[in-house]
Amino acid sequence: MNTVPICMSEGYWANTQLSIARYYGRIKFCGHEYFIVDKLGRDLWECSFAADRAGSNKAIPAGEPADLVRKDFIPYYRKLGRDKFLEVLKEHPTHSDKLLLAIYKEMTANIKMPKKEEPKPLDLFGTYTAPSDKYCRTCIHRKRYVNEHFTKVAQYCELVQSNRSRSGYMTVRVTDLACNKYEEENK
Repeated sequence: MNTVPICMSEGYWANTQLSIARYYGRIKFCGHEYFIVDKLGRDLWECSFAADRAGSNKAIPAGEPADLVRKDFIPYYRKLGRDKFLEVLKEHPTHSDKLLLAIYKEMTANIKMPKKEEPKPLDLFGTYTAPSDKYCRTCIHRKRYVNEHFTKVAQYCELVQSNRSRSGYMTVRVTDLACNKYEEENK
């Protein structure tokens, strides 16, 4: 018999001492690590990133389920979806966690997850750029800065100011993809 919970709904864990998980996104309980996940199985960090991109200030909107799921069961929660995952737990409430893992593994053997999209490259201005054959090496805005105390030569973009460099401009590498402000230098 399984005495350690595998999945806890928000109505259960939010009103107990486990509610501390809302501040960290996870908690260690009975020797197991639990993560807060949304109905798609994304943990709080993934939800937060998606909310930032969408311009929302809440990682999981009010009214949406936020379950506390044991770490080793999250991949099955994602593949099966929340409803099917909970249905299996209700069908087999007395099974051990090892037996439940075997059941979930068998159920998800033929399910293929879509590939995650590759992050798009950001240019110096924080906008997404399409891959191109142009690089900062040939940009007219790239400047060289030589520090009198060191022999190292640094490359900077004169369009972006920065407090983190001695020259006052953003450090670039000559192999960086060109941004949308790219202008080719005359040779």
